[in-house]
Amino acid sequence: MKYKSSAKILSFFLVLSVLFLGSYTYFAKPVSAAEATFGLVRLDRMKAAAVATGGTVCLKPSASDTTVTTIAVAFSNGNGSTTGFTLGLAATFAATVTDLPYFGPYASRVQATAFPGINGISPVVGGQSITYTVASTSLTAGTVYCFNFGAGLTPRTTPASDLTGTISTNGTPGETATYAVTTITEDQIAVTATVPVIFNFALSGTSIILGNLSTSAVTSGNVVATIGTNAKNGWVAWLKNSTAGLYSTLQTSAIATTGSYGTIYDLSTTTGYLLDVDATTGSPSIDAAYDGNTADKGGIMQDTYKQIAYKGTPGAADQLTLYLRAKVTTIQAPSSDYADTITIAASGEF
Repeated sequence: MKYKSSAKILSFFLVLSVLFLGSYTYFAKPVSAAEATFGLVRLDRMKAAAVATGGTVCLKPSASDTTVTTIAVAFSNGNGSTTGFTLGLAATFAATVTDLPYFGPYASRVQATAFPGINGISPVVGGQSITYTVASTSLTAGTVYCFNFGAGLTPRTTPASDLTGTISTNGTPGETATYAVTTITEDQIAVTATVPVIFNFALSGTSIILGNLSTSAVTSGNVVATIGTNAKNGWVAWLKNSTAGLYSTLQTSAIATTGSYGTIYDLSTTTGYLLDVDATTGSPSIDAAYDGNTADKGGIMQDTYKQIAYKGTPGAADQLTLYLRAKVTTIQAPSSDYADTITIAASGEF
């Protein structure tokens, strides 16, 4: 009788233990992954029906995540046929960690940290997910980790919004984030422009006052011509004067150099009226007929256009300095009305 009572008591406690363990298992809160501060997937191409695209995955853990050996990315299946994504072979998703994005305000932005150990790894593709396996690592709370995946993802034919997916790690406690992307009809903006033909020409002045001329010294005055053009073959400049020299109507007399066009004369040893052209900026070539090279030399002008300079390439602001030089003989008729008009022309060779 005593034996039967002990057996009943033992059976009672065994049943009670089973009920207790069962209720603990039923009511105990399961351990779950932490919700990441954020996760994102940036697609290289958002165009529906585009060729296979790659992208960038980023995850910012909300807590320290240790012993992480995998990170998995799930892509939306959309409606299963015309929206969502089709996944390619594992090798096409190989990871890289170059050119990772920056985060934060511009002045204090910080580049994302490469996800540890993932560079060069190809994932396992299963269903709509890719899973990368890395050597055991730890992720720090508040640090943004990113990696790029190769062009293994093909957007399907119909544009769609709110294509959601997940990013998750298997660490302790593990991190998970839900993200969304969109596919659109066209994700590229075509930019066109026209550069017009450009030719600019300006003179620094429209008059040169030589004043009283000397029999012993050379008197000079100048004007600067500035030429700018995008003509592929550069530009040419010409010049002519209105008479054979500085001419006085009152005296019916001209100041002229005895000689011929194309020869350089030195007013330190002769008299007359000459033009000297110097390359000031941009290295244009000066025509030999007007390349005096010194303060006393120059060439004889003509009353028809003669080339004075050229340049065989475009120039933004090429400059020529045009020096008019004069020196008179002792017997030159006196007058204050000696005058000449110089006309300069230029053109771009487009």
